[in-house]
Amino acid sequence: MTGRRLVVLSLAALLPLVVLYTEYVLGGGTGAPVVLFCGICLFALVITRMWVVLGMQRKMAIVDELTGLKARGVLLSHLDLECERAREQRHDVGVVLLDVDQFKLVVQIYGQPAGHEVLVELARRLTDLCGNAAVLGRIGDDTFAAVFPGYDRANLAHAGERMREVVEAEVFAVNDSDDARVTVSVGIASMFYDSTDPATLLRLAEQALRRAKSAGRNRVYTSAAQVERGFAPGVWAAR
Repeated sequence: MTGRRLVVLSLAALLPLVVLYTEYVLGGGTGAPVVLFCGICLFALVITRMWVVLGMQRKMAIVDELTGLKARGVLLSHLDLECERAREQRHDVGVVLLDVDQFKLVVQIYGQPAGHEVLVELARRLTDLCGNAAVLGRIGDDTFAAVFPGYDRANLAHAGERMREVVEAEVFAVNDSDDARVTVSVGIASMFYDSTDPATLLRLAEQALRRAKSAGRNRVYTSAAQVERGFAPGVWAAR
């Protein structure tokens, strides 16, 4: 559904009413005003409902319905924009990918509603931590992404580690009475160190995320190495 199609549909729906009114003016049946009134009311209800549906579709394309973060397509478009801006202004930009460790197990133990609660709370923690420093989005069932404009690889590694710590620090309250301990694996990649192409940048971050998963989960990996825990901001070391 698009706005143009909705306008065409509206005109088509109004045409019978216009014809009826014309016949009435030219001396048609006396029941025409009642029919016209009912037809206009029905037309208004249907078109209003369709405009609401159109607005919901557009909103769903922009915002993830569950978490309120950016939808995948919007986040990827933002990454393209930031990479282009970074090349023009000669500053770095980084991508952080987070995946909930053993999310399917969490759902099996606590149920699907509890899984949704975990994702919503995770989104809230990430939003509180990152503030305006990053654009956050949900790009998969239990995968989140953050675009950090102006972050070089060292600062990006620090940001990824802080995000991991925030998730691990406190249990997640689910089902009103249960506590679920949740961790995330993190993969990062920076534009000037890894690639100036947004698609390649995202792919390298995904590869780093898979290595973090394979290494035992609950850790941060760059495109080349693991990030040391407990390092000072701006400092990272490879193993």
